[in-house]
Amino acid sequence: MHPLRLLPLLALALAPACDGGKDDTNPEGDTDTDTDTDVDEGPVGRIAVVEHYDQLHDEHTGAVAIWGPLDGPWEAGVVGDWSFDCGKHEGDTGIFRVTTTAGECELAVLATCSGACDPACDAGYYCAGGATCTPEPAVGDAGTLTIGGLSQAVTIPFSHGAYYPPWDMPEDLFSPGDTLTLEAAGGDLPSFATSATGVVPLQATLPCDALPSPDQDFTVTWIPSAEAGGRMRWEMLQEVHLAMGPRIRCETDDVGSLTIPASMMQAYLQSERQTYVLSRFDQARVAIEVGHTVDFEARSSVGCIINEEHTPW
Repeated sequence: MHPLRLLPLLALALAPACDGGKDDTNPEGDTDTDTDTDVDEGPVGRIAVVEHYDQLHDEHTGAVAIWGPLDGPWEAGVVGDWSFDCGKHEGDTGIFRVTTTAGECELAVLATCSGACDPACDAGYYCAGGATCTPEPAVGDAGTLTIGGLSQAVTIPFSHGAYYPPWDMPEDLFSPGDTLTLEAAGGDLPSFATSATGVVPLQATLPCDALPSPDQDFTVTWIPSAEAGGRMRWEMLQEVHLAMGPRIRCETDDVGSLTIPASMMQAYLQSERQTYVLSRFDQARVAIEVGHTVDFEARSSVGCIINEEHTPW
């Protein structure tokens, strides 16, 4: 298995214009979250160039990761965003809904896709506001993707309804300060271009020797970069029932430490197997249509799996 365990994006997606659009963090219309963003706004795809260190196996790898709202976007075992994942099977399949926020961190748990819809929505539909089964966003082709500025040229065509990133990338993809470019030739989706800057390699030792305690704050530390304005992302995942357990994601400034409060850890912990990833990243966001964007990231990450021998299903 590839150390990063990256799954390719099946397609960039466009959400249909419809009444009762789905809130991708609060699909059932609940009021216990602070977010209220319909799927027909915001990112329809994310593309990342990643230099990754597997702390458990002492292995460095490089990869190009591509994902979008419909493919259950995994990265090093950690979901890439809180988008929905309904309609892959009949009935309820599941989405992740942010239920708790604490400072810079969010906790998301598995919800169902049916919501108030009775009968449950069929595959390819989700339950929108007003208990209406609504078609999921349609996939779209942005044409051939070209990523420049890397140590190895990358061209990714749209083929058979999907983008399939190369798996044989070198571990040293970029140097700090390099300008990395992304260009899409255009297809069903318009052409676009943007750039991100290569980040300083992340130096960190993750707390991977034991499971965290549910009654204590959980702190992650790293050596901050001397470059001002850097951003960090911490992701932790419960690998239970096909990795569908609770998950935490935090984004913070590159200041050297992040603490998740015990109250959030209590709601999170339940599984013996965990995946951790800490990343330093630079992100560019480009608008491809009104209300639709694509993110492009340069990222250096460290990750590990606790109790890797435990099968999560």
